[in-house]
Amino acid sequence: MARHSGTWNHLDWNFQINGVPLTDFNGDVTFAAMEDDWEFTQGQNYATERSLHENRSFDITFPMMATSAQLDLVEALSVADKKIGAGPYPFSAVHLITGASGIEGYKLVGQATITQIDPPTVGKVGSARNIKLHVDAELMWRGA
Repeated sequence: MARHSGTWNHLDWNFQINGVPLTDFNGDVTFAAMEDDWEFTQGQNYATERSLHENRSFDITFPMMATSAQLDLVEALSVADKKIGAGPYPFSAVHLITGASGIEGYKLVGQATITQIDPPTVGKVGSARNIKLHVDAELMWRGA
């Protein structure tokens, strides 16, 4: 069960899995963090210490356009993982923020497992096909 979840403007992010850029979105990307940022421990003298979790688990949902060529590449990665165990795959997500000291932000770098790709649907309106990834990543800051 997710501890934190949120939706961010996908235009501020650069995503890739195994070198395949993910850009053909039909909506905003959703992140769900599986654990808290901080772990708190209380000692015998009732002093509380905290430690930051550097490695995090995320479930990330990408609503891809049904006609995206990137979707075909991610499906090929998913099949390779299921048939010959090729995964998990290298993953990165870079969030760019323009701040007072220039471009800042943070990035997630880690490994991703493709957990689900929605099947194609037939209809007059093009709908999104969601790709769901489970990512074990390290959070790193960029800039000042």
